[in-house]
Amino acid sequence: MSEYGQTQQEVRQDVDVFKCKNCGNDLTFEPKSGKLACEHCGTVEDIHVERFVEQRPVDFSLDTQVRWGAETRTFKCDNCGATTTFDRAEFASECAYCGSNKVLNIEQFEGIKPNALLPFTLTAADARAKWLAWLKKKFFAPRAIKRDASLDHIKGVYSPCWTFDSDTFSHYNGVAGKYYYVTVGSGKNRHTERRIRYFPFSGTIARNFRDVLVEASPHLTDKDMARLNPFPMGNAVAYDRRFLSGFSADHYDKSLQAGWKDGEKIMRGQIQNAIRRSINADVIQSLNVNTSFSNSTFKHVLLPVYVSRATFKEKVYNFFINGINGKVSGKTPVSGGKVALTVGLAVLGVAVAGLLVWLLGN
Repeated sequence: MSEYGQTQQEVRQDVDVFKCKNCGNDLTFEPKSGKLACEHCGTVEDIHVERFVEQRPVDFSLDTQVRWGAETRTFKCDNCGATTTFDRAEFASECAYCGSNKVLNIEQFEGIKPNALLPFTLTAADARAKWLAWLKKKFFAPRAIKRDASLDHIKGVYSPCWTFDSDTFSHYNGVAGKYYYVTVGSGKNRHTERRIRYFPFSGTIARNFRDVLVEASPHLTDKDMARLNPFPMGNAVAYDRRFLSGFSADHYDKSLQAGWKDGEKIMRGQIQNAIRRSINADVIQSLNVNTSFSNSTFKHVLLPVYVSRATFKEKVYNFFINGINGKVSGKTPVSGGKVALTVGLAVLGVAVAGLLVWLLGN
């Protein structure tokens, strides 16, 4: 057996484990208990959780050398193009993003298998409650959006990301300046001027980065991820496909190489910020940093995200709910009626205020 896949025989054996030993129905992952549960007879089975997650050396050749298809089934929506990966025993009946039933089975999806995940702890009902509470705060959202927030429109989808560890050592130099003040002129023209005394600086800085997160979902943006954060990466467990039972996972659209490039940019930015904070200066005119990276490793992590959708004027709007903390991200349409009403009330308020001022002045 390879590190990244399983033989067909092993897959069949794994699928058998997902059947209830009492009634033969499918077992699905239950977020509240963290166990596999049978909805038919109530039987539960423990999942042995491995906390240790292997760090893999950053190797860009992995992008094309391995496949994750042996133990999964991949579907592509013919309507919106979303590609979603399920456990081998699962079947997609509709797209989580647009609700279309035009989903095509595409076998053998090329890519790096996840080696870590954060299990869902909120149920779909919990996520719907969080979503509704969030929608209630969106005054300009149409009522139709809120009425469309049904439990049927919420799907649990593991969202892919890369996390990187790296030890860095940086040499830096530049020119900074301190303010000083002088009094110039005489008489009425006497005044104080601020000037800058420049000086060179140089030094070294060592940083050890851990779990630098780069989102790799084809559906979530960096802004969405920022709104959903934090994800408790310290609670990540070794990838086990039983956590996908009853759920699905997006396949990443950002390669390991592209992910590392983004991660490196994040680390370089943090190094520069640390250097700037360390310089006792009022202004930094120039800064040059030469950084070397060593012991660079990565994890392909699946993050728990509920995808919800609502339709307004024949357009589908997606919303995302953190499957652990319940934070929500998404953009709602704006109700033209509510905007007009608000503007009208504002104009009326200004008119009334003006009338009161006139009356009091006379």
